[in-house]
Amino acid sequence: MASKKAVSAALAVLSRAFAGEVGREKLVVYHDALADVGDAELAAAAMAAVRTYAGPFIPPPAVLRDAAGANAPAVDVERVAAEVARLGVYNPNGWCLPSIRVVRERMGEAIAAAVADVGISRVCSSDERTQAIALQELRRALHAEAQRAPGTLPAWASGRKSLPADFGRAMVLGAGDA
Repeated sequence: MASKKAVSAALAVLSRAFAGEVGREKLVVYHDALADVGDAELAAAAMAAVRTYAGPFIPPPAVLRDAAGANAPAVDVERVAAEVARLGVYNPNGWCLPSIRVVRERMGEAIAAAVADVGISRVCSSDERTQAIALQELRRALHAEAQRAPGTLPAWASGRKSLPADFGRAMVLGAGDA
């Protein structure tokens, strides 16, 4: 996805801010390493590296990939949102969204923090437009959580594993859950 022009432009920016030569060989290596990063993400990553990278030389491709979010784990955001919604319950007053506490207990801190950032009512919305926007924001929030604390997203969130056997068990709404 990253064009040679975008890689060349990113390296030009970085060569002005950091020591190091940018030859044809380096351009080929960076292009190959950043092939799956979009042009816009690469440009933003180069500027982020200028602001945050502390090394004296042009940052390696791995730093740019991290800044572009290319090394973030794949997350099945639709599945996460659907499983969050399944944690809701019916009570005599109608449908109740799950509390963040329930999400934290059942899915872990990383997912609960991401859902709280986006808003549980938006993640569980029945309005297609609202949910589409919420899913984009949830994807960003989950990637931020994964970068903040690697390994905190459960394996089922990436679609690599199935949910625990007791995950879908009906929940009883207690007095403190409303």
